[in-house]
Amino acid sequence: MGRPKEVIGHELEIEALIALESIKESSIVIKLQAIVSCARHPVSMVADILGKDRITLWRWITSFRKNGVEGLRDKKRGHNPSKLNDEQKAIVYSWVDKGIDAQGETVHWTLKKLLSKIEKDFGIQLTKTPLWIMLRSMGFRMKVPRRTHIGADKVRQEEFKKNRRNGK
Repeated sequence: MGRPKEVIGHELEIEALIALESIKESSIVIKLQAIVSCARHPVSMVADILGKDRITLWRWITSFRKNGVEGLRDKKRGHNPSKLNDEQKAIVYSWVDKGIDAQGETVHWTLKKLLSKIEKDFGIQLTKTPLWIMLRSMGFRMKVPRRTHIGADKVRQEEFKKNRRNGK
């Protein structure tokens, strides 16, 4: 009698994958085992077994050669942290919300004015895009002038408005 065709069922495979993901640093162990296996077997075979591209394995190998185990750790992803702390953001929020600066003077804030004020008061240089994104996340929107048609006749528009107000 021959051995069963299927040694591992689908359920056992899923259970093993879940267990592997729950182990901290399991990805590093897999990468190290792949590097060791590449010494004895062709890279393309190891890549097929792991379900990875062979280029990925080459990256792991070169990264391990350059930086050791630290080279195999996943790098941080995402955006850079904000240069302003929460207290500074609250101050900027109050400036824009109340329309005043730190001295209490009324100001019509533009991104350029706000950038120079932040640099002057906090000593932090920002660019327009991060400041704009921060202001959007605070709930502020840019004031945009109403659209006008390129062929609009200003005189006729004003005449129309006057007649409408007077009830004509």
